Amino acid sequence: MLLATEANDNLARALGDLSGSCPPGTKWTRELVFLGYKYLVVVDRVKAGKDIQHRWTLHTTNEPKIDGPLAVADNGPSRLFCKTLLPAAAKLTLVGGEGYEFDYNGENRMPDCALKQAGGKLIVTVDDLTHTFPAPSGGR
Repeated sequence: MLLATEANDNLARALGDLSGSCPPGTKWTRELVFLGYKYLVVVDRVKAGKDIQHRWTLHTTNEPKIDGPLAVADNGPSRLFCKTLLPAAAKLTLVGGEGYEFDYNGENRMPDCALKQAGGKLIVTVDDLTHTFPAPSGGR
């Protein structure tokens, strides 16, 4: 559920409540802030329910390098920095490779997905969900 949005010359941000996608008793909000329209900052605030072990999984195109709380993943000229701020004792672990492409809590959940282009539009289907992205203005 979208809780707040803001946009100005310096940033765009959105705050959402994702608690409905979690086990009962868990509270989760995610804030996306596009600083200077160049850097995307993702802030997750999670209070796990009783007896819930919290895990966060980041999927990258190429294997990230991990140094303490920092993971860095390169993809061509792009670079992703992911720094875990709290809890201070958080442990980052690499998971991946064949059989772990879509790892989720130890289960490889490969989505049934397809991409199709039609008339400049991009049609994305994941499982039983479909979304059509309109053609960019001015053609391709």
